[in-house]
Amino acid sequence: MKKVLSQLLVLATFSISLSNYSYAFDIKDYKIISTRVSERADFKFTYNHLKVLINDVGEKVKQHSKLFKNSNYFQSKKDLELANKYLLDAETSFSLGETEKSKYLVTLSLESLKNAQLNLMPSRVAEARGLYLDADSIPKDKAGITRLMVKLKNANFNIIYPEVFRRGYTIFANNTTTMDPNFKDIGFDALSYLIQEAHENNIQVHPWVWTFRVKSPEHTNSFLNKYGDFAAVKENPEPLDRETLFLSPSSPQARQLIANLLKFIASNYNIDGLLMDYIRIDETNNEDILSKKYFRIYHIEKYGFEPPYKIDRKDPIFVEWQLWRENQVTEMVKLVNKELRQIRPKMPIGVAVFRTEGEGRLLKMQDWRLWASNQYINYVCPMLYTNEAYNLDWWIDSETDRDTRNDYLYPSLGAHKFSLSDDFFEQYGILTKRMATGVNIFALTHYSQNNFSDLSKGVFRNPAIIPDQKPITSIKNILSDIVNWMTKLKNNEKSLPANELNNISYEINKLNKTIPYNNEYKDYLKLDKKLIDLKSSIDSYKRVKQFNPFFLAEIKQEINYAQRILKIYTTVMLTKNKVFPQSLPPLQILPETRQLPVTDVYQTGIQPSIDGMTESDIWDKMLPLRSFYWHSGAFRAEVETVVKLTYGQEYLYVSIENYETNLKKAKSISMSRDSRNVLSDDSIEVFLKVSGRMEYYHFAVNMNNTQFDERINKSEWNGDWTSGVSISENKWTVELKIPFSDIDYKPVMGESIKANFVRNRFQEINPYSHWSPTYNSPHTPARFGTLFFR
Repeated sequence: MKKVLSQLLVLATFSISLSNYSYAFDIKDYKIISTRVSERADFKFTYNHLKVLINDVGEKVKQHSKLFKNSNYFQSKKDLELANKYLLDAETSFSLGETEKSKYLVTLSLESLKNAQLNLMPSRVAEARGLYLDADSIPKDKAGITRLMVKLKNANFNIIYPEVFRRGYTIFANNTTTMDPNFKDIGFDALSYLIQEAHENNIQVHPWVWTFRVKSPEHTNSFLNKYGDFAAVKENPEPLDRETLFLSPSSPQARQLIANLLKFIASNYNIDGLLMDYIRIDETNNEDILSKKYFRIYHIEKYGFEPPYKIDRKDPIFVEWQLWRENQVTEMVKLVNKELRQIRPKMPIGVAVFRTEGEGRLLKMQDWRLWASNQYINYVCPMLYTNEAYNLDWWIDSETDRDTRNDYLYPSLGAHKFSLSDDFFEQYGILTKRMATGVNIFALTHYSQNNFSDLSKGVFRNPAIIPDQKPITSIKNILSDIVNWMTKLKNNEKSLPANELNNISYEINKLNKTIPYNNEYKDYLKLDKKLIDLKSSIDSYKRVKQFNPFFLAEIKQEINYAQRILKIYTTVMLTKNKVFPQSLPPLQILPETRQLPVTDVYQTGIQPSIDGMTESDIWDKMLPLRSFYWHSGAFRAEVETVVKLTYGQEYLYVSIENYETNLKKAKSISMSRDSRNVLSDDSIEVFLKVSGRMEYYHFAVNMNNTQFDERINKSEWNGDWTSGVSISENKWTVELKIPFSDIDYKPVMGESIKANFVRNRFQEINPYSHWSPTYNSPHTPARFGTLFFR
């Protein structure tokens, strides 16, 4: 048999580590690691590989059973039995020469194996589950819309965001814009019918509108010809400047024009909410003619004299220029809130925003924290588009101000960034761990309807209500879900004490019945205290030997989620009708971090010993790189990190001395190569990028000399590099030997490559220090420094 599995796309398995089971909601619960099978794979290889996968997933099912997790592991056991049965039948068919049948049975085995994994995933009963319906993916016939809405209902989505205004076109007829040609002659009102069918399937419709952006370079429209006086036009455009694509947020007429269009939608269609996208300036055109004109008028009225014609970031007036431009965008949000509330007083308004204040606020003028605090908007959809799940923790830290803010946060995950559709689950798992109150998928064009069934078997298995609209019902449903979980355990897990499970259920039910709907702030403060007491009561069950600590921790985690929703709700109640002023933007950046660093790397004829011991003549002769700063560029790192570099014909050599005032507090746990846990330890990271290429390379080592590497967009890549680590009284030191062949490069004197060096030190207030501060994630190649080979 030469090509047994040419039709087979995916094999799936879990990464299992009982000893590292550190969270109640563990990310491993959501992670499906997929691997493609070569067309040349013979049946014996495939059979043995599948046996390993079935065994691995079986271990995961056992783990869930031991921890009594709130997942559908009873069904997973059945799926696992089916996977094994199909594989045994495939073996029999293959031995009889029934090649096609054996292929089919292997496919069934894989499907059952994947179902077993999906059923292990927890499923919440209160969260927003949104899907962006880009205009191209909206069916242009009624039957197609009806089918799509039924599929969305079966997948337990509860919000859709149909793209109704983009590039200056609308999908409905009106007097302000031209109608999208793709919808003009379909014979019915697509938005009206979409709303009707969505409501028939208990799905809310929040139209998705482009706010200030009204054009795309590759498309023509008449919008800016008609409203060109409101456009964000550069004063002296260069020949290569991008054409005008945005209305100017500084134009009151532009703001009112778009507000009128949104009022038309709210007045003529039975919508449930509204999502504003492109609610920002064009970051490539920070000084359009109208903005400069209106700022000049503002400045003269306030101070009696004109501002400088050119405002540099170093000028004292720059902060005022920043705040004024932010305020122009904020005025749009306020206007929409004011005028739409007159039509639909309780309709939620959401915004799609760029991640992190550094990008969203400083570059796009999106001060969504101000909008949310003043209740101009009800929910926020930060665009967390990535193919690397670990980025989400970093970004959620920023969006929540390190868990100090309380907002209805519905992050949007970018399906266009996924390597495989299964990437969604791992990213979703991080959002649940961080207790985001919802998730959106961007967008239907990139996320096939074929994936909907996986959602309904996995994380969307339970229907869910939307927290910002029914917060108290959300809390009650979460508590009821815990009771249902206890009841299921009592009926199915005879090894557990039924009396104690009944007692837990009774306590939760008793509290649930006392939760009022009276919108009294003082009552909900009491409820928070009762939830805290409930968690203390759950702790008292540690004395029950049949209860695993992780089982009790997961019960408390669900209560924590109920508390998060309660906290958001009480914050909204407490701050209603209060006015919050603009805060100063996070502009503090040390001047010396603005310039990208450059260094020379000198050649050596002697290879260093890669053992972490850097006391040698080789390293003594090399230039030290000593200036490390917080990734934000705001402060120097608290302790010294010294990097030295040299190279030969075949290798780049790196030494990094990590000085440490308290080595006892340094954390280094991971012992597993290629585990991203290395990045959560005290560790160093090296980034290398060959000029002119999109891809770059990432190498990391912790104090245990555990390695992690990746070629960006190919995390399964492994280089042939070596490292050594030594630890002394006041520092730990790393040496690396990286073959130039790893990065597909040959060094030439006088030429250069891009690089950055990062130290992760979790004793520090900001644990991430960079040689070249990126002001954002370390994965920001535009902020890498330069190495010149000498």
